Amino acid sequence: MSICEISLLDQILYGIGSDSHNRLERFTDEVAEMGWTFDELLDVYSGLDLPNAQPNFKVFYTALERAAPKFTGGEITLYRGTSLETLEEYGEGICWTTNFDLAVKFANLCCSGRYKISGAIDRTPVVLGMTASPEDIIYHHTNDREENEALIKPNLERKVLILEQN
Repeated sequence: MSICEISLLDQILYGIGSDSHNRLERFTDEVAEMGWTFDELLDVYSGLDLPNAQPNFKVFYTALERAAPKFTGGEITLYRGTSLETLEEYGEGICWTTNFDLAVKFANLCCSGRYKISGAIDRTPVVLGMTASPEDIIYHHTNDREENEALIKPNLERKVLILEQN
């Protein structure tokens, strides 16, 4: 990566006005073609709130999928902790875990006010569950927070169930 590209990457990630709610506004086709590594893209993703609701999510997602190491495992059962309100407004999301208890924790956290962003109305914790085929999975890893995270492809036809709702 050239010095110019590093400078632009820094502007995208940390520039004036950039935060986890609007970061992808700056992720253009030109930026996507810079040849970022998967780890660099994953760093961008891990700092985003509701990425599929942000401008340029498809451009970013395509770059992420292109750079990701191929998933070589089999079918896995996945869980996602969220709120009913977020599910209804933004869909099922792309970050899931194989740990049911962790999904319950995230569902409760997102409704605790801790992750509240302006206008958030998360009040009803839910845990989603699904069986993901290898073709559904972009990447599966245990991150530094031991979340055993799976990134799944968005907008695929799949059966997602609400397993628990408070």
